[in-house]
Amino acid sequence: MQGILRFLTLGVVLLALSGCSLQTVPERLPLYVGAENKALINSIPEEGISGQEKIGLVVINDTTAPSAAPAFTPESLERLTHRLRAELNEQLPITIEKVIRSSELRPGQSSRQFVQLAEAENVDFFLLGLVSSVENEVPTQLSFQGGQAGLGGGLGRLLGFRVENYALVELALINGKTGNPVVHANGSAWSVLERLNVPIESNVYPVVRRDLTQPPIYPSDETAYETLRVVSADDAMKQALMHLRKAWRQPSSS
Repeated sequence: MQGILRFLTLGVVLLALSGCSLQTVPERLPLYVGAENKALINSIPEEGISGQEKIGLVVINDTTAPSAAPAFTPESLERLTHRLRAELNEQLPITIEKVIRSSELRPGQSSRQFVQLAEAENVDFFLLGLVSSVENEVPTQLSFQGGQAGLGGGLGRLLGFRVENYALVELALINGKTGNPVVHANGSAWSVLERLNVPIESNVYPVVRRDLTQPPIYPSDETAYETLRVVSADDAMKQALMHLRKAWRQPSSS
């Protein structure tokens, strides 16, 4: 009987954790390039990119969506941008010439804003990375031993909070002459922060979890929320890169 109960408990945990990945974050790319332009995106033909074009990388941490999580710290955004640039140069047949940090690119404007920035920065294309996430926090009871979702709670329960972060990374190659996207891909991911709401020291909280196949992360109290958001964004970025690599040469189905 204990074995059956343990199996059922694990099944509930898996369902609860897998449910996190079903949360959707609203796409931001149409707000930057226009919904009509996003619908025209095609994959890059073989002759479309020679490798000699000047390409700039623009990474925007968009926080304009309802229920959006707070923005990254400048240091976290800088590290994310550096990792993205390195991965793009390694995985795609392009070279990111420079990182462009511009506050002029905003949602709700026409794609002309990319043309103007391309002229100012002397680039042929932009690789645009839009990073966004939504977040919610609810009270909960946590296992004294730090087990997941009720596992290992034989020593009692502690009052705490569960914070769920759902991230979306949208990557798009933008033509600097037209301001229109040429190819794009999305990636999504989630992570969960569990933290105590009682004034005791703990070596198992706060903790950031993703899924049962990846080890938990134990940040400090001061960096817990930032770690949560960065972990989600990193995982979403990896998925977006994988999808962009597949879409780079494949004909569009639209």
